[in-house]
Amino acid sequence: MAMPQIALQTYVMSQFSEEQQRSQNMAKFGALNSMGLILGPLLTTLLLGWGILTPLWAAIVLLSCISVYIFIQFDHSSTTTNHSANNKISKKQNIDDPHIDKNESLNSTLPFNKDDQSFAIRNSLIWLILGFSVYLAIVTLNLTAGFYIQDHFKMSIQQSAIYFSQCSLIVGISLVTVQILISKYFKWSIQRLLSIGICSMLLGLVISIYTNQMIVFQLAYILYGISVACLIPAFTTGASQSVPQDAQAKIAGLCTATQALSFVFGPVLSTGLYQMNQQFPYIFLIVMFITLSLYFLASQYSKRSIAV
Repeated sequence: MAMPQIALQTYVMSQFSEEQQRSQNMAKFGALNSMGLILGPLLTTLLLGWGILTPLWAAIVLLSCISVYIFIQFDHSSTTTNHSANNKISKKQNIDDPHIDKNESLNSTLPFNKDDQSFAIRNSLIWLILGFSVYLAIVTLNLTAGFYIQDHFKMSIQQSAIYFSQCSLIVGISLVTVQILISKYFKWSIQRLLSIGICSMLLGLVISIYTNQMIVFQLAYILYGISVACLIPAFTTGASQSVPQDAQAKIAGLCTATQALSFVFGPVLSTGLYQMNQQFPYIFLIVMFITLSLYFLASQYSKRSIAV
């Protein structure tokens, strides 16, 4: 599951250089991914009527057809051609310029050394932390919401399961809708995506803690959908903008790794906090996103001060 995501993110990061184009395309693919998460269980339920192995065979056929189509239609020659052309141009400029030392010219044609790589990773570290925080919030809300509904609203297991499924439907619809709007109509910058995403997440968490009405608790999941729809393209776009073009595949792999790490540490952290207090997972997420918001505000303020 990780390899297609890495390939997709690498394709978007390498083909689109502008910030808005990257965020819009990541939102577009995110919307398709969210639609798959909604339609997948529905199609599986329908296909189970023809046998328990029918969904598996249908998945095999579907993935095989998509793989063949991508292998035939995907144009990878343009990227290679552009990369080789850029190398040729840079080499020619270095040879023609008498003021450039030969050793310096040779080093400039190399993709990029280990020191540059470590520096690039340091530049993208805050974006990777943001991605890890977003996926950690998703895991925490999914794992603890059912128990929280049962304990906080004093409901039975059956009632809490029904209301939790409704919350999942609400957040899915909100997520897909906002992702489609971002990819088609909204030309938002990374800063706007960050501000809307973090504010929506914080507001939803505060509502989840303090409300005593189930309908208000469910409305908070609209805010969660808005938050995730904004923060995922913001984090992937920010990470790709912070590294050179030659490191796009590596940063795409690291972006996918944040999701995997959240799936490893998220259940342990969220269930451990919930055992201490049912509100601790939500409070932990609030503190984490407030810290991130303060960092991005300070970073934005320092950039404006330098510009002035």
